[in-house]
Amino acid sequence: MERHSTGGRGQSARIGIGLLAIAGLAASASADFTFGDFGSTDDLNLQGSGQFASEGGDNDPFVLRLTDGQRALTSVWHDQKQNVADAWEVNFSFQVTNVSSGTGPDPTKGADGFAFLIQNTSPTLYVDTASTRGGGLGYNQFNNIVAVEFDMWKNARAGDLNGNHISVHNNFANNTSTLESHSLGAATNIPNMSDESIYDVRLAYTPGTLEIFLNEQSVLTVAMNIAERMVLDNGSAWIGFTAATGAQPWQTQDILNWGFAEIVPAPSGVALLAGAGLLAGRRRRR
Repeated sequence: MERHSTGGRGQSARIGIGLLAIAGLAASASADFTFGDFGSTDDLNLQGSGQFASEGGDNDPFVLRLTDGQRALTSVWHDQKQNVADAWEVNFSFQVTNVSSGTGPDPTKGADGFAFLIQNTSPTLYVDTASTRGGGLGYNQFNNIVAVEFDMWKNARAGDLNGNHISVHNNFANNTSTLESHSLGAATNIPNMSDESIYDVRLAYTPGTLEIFLNEQSVLTVAMNIAERMVLDNGSAWIGFTAATGAQPWQTQDILNWGFAEIVPAPSGVALLAGAGLLAGRRRRR
């Protein structure tokens, strides 16, 4: 296991998230990190079959390629813990391409999907077992996690609601699985995430509530308090992504950009909703 770093074109930089004024009152947000693309990745620990990839053109950005073939398994973590007990916001964009056909409930769809994770085990967490591969989305049976699934294949053994859903999974500090019995809430009435479009995701957390936006449309709100459901390190944990594919079908799954911001309330107690749309507009060449 090692930290990968690539330089050159498409350099990413830590940039401040713009301040917004709410009801005429100034408020500030601490931008813990922002990757406009993945040309500079010194702070990321990439495990398994993932890679930082570019299409090769002089102006083509680097993407975080979670999967790009059959039987792929990947995890990637920011190497610094973030404060996840208080209010925060995550933004990222993703694109699924090279969808292969195969047998199953929907032969026109690829598999299997990816997950955004909060975990407090290791900055290089990676487990390669039959359980984590394929429908395990790279995280099945991890303990002390919160997982937000972007699941694009209906796995009957997991009790999946359909072959295209977003679901939040947690079993307190115990082993958490991809089983729907560990889901705190799921969204099924959403666009086909495997249709090769670029999707912008925003996760907005305040203690007690996690709201998920897809292309700035609220698709799921889950009641949860992370500090009560996980064992944290003074309120902090590592964040990142896991992903997996099986033998057939499969798909290429790219993260195009990624940012995390801790939300700092204004003196008046008005919270700043920062980072909304910060990374929208970053587009990948087709």
